[in-house]
Amino acid sequence: MNYVKRYAPKILDGNETTDALYGVMGDEIAKLHETMQKIIDNLFILTMDVKGVAKQEQFFNIKPNAFQTLEERKMILLNKILYRPPFTRQNLQQLLENIWGKGKFIFELYPDDYRMIIDIDTNNPTIYLQFSQQVRDVVPANIYLILSIQYTHLYLGRNYTYEKMESLTYGELSQYANLDEA
Repeated sequence: MNYVKRYAPKILDGNETTDALYGVMGDEIAKLHETMQKIIDNLFILTMDVKGVAKQEQFFNIKPNAFQTLEERKMILLNKILYRPPFTRQNLQQLLENIWGKGKFIFELYPDDYRMIIDIDTNNPTIYLQFSQQVRDVVPANIYLILSIQYTHLYLGRNYTYEKMESLTYGELSQYANLDEA
């Protein structure tokens, strides 16, 4: 049954003119509903479309990279909104959980040594680079920050398989290790 027809008086039922009018009005109301839904979706970053993300990027003065996907651009916007100093350890921990998910990172703070280690489990370098730049912006200058990707450790670890290294001598092994450090 047509949306508009539900609210019309019963006396108008069966009239061709009013039925045609109800049909047109129903189509217009459906279009209006779709437009309103798009506006509502563009109020929230996770449901934004390309136009909504572009408007927010313009608002925050973010220059999008042509190679970034819509999801990456949304993550950059979320990061921009969430990075508002002052930061405490709990704030940064919560932020890491919101962005990467629980258990997808290692966060260690050594205040006596002025050192912070953030090790992230990801294979998306674009979001990692954006995240690392924003962390560097909020971490105090006297803290030595170590950011790393767990993925790179796994990738590099694959190069050191037993089969590849079993025939090497001690000297060759030390040269092999020194080449990777350089």
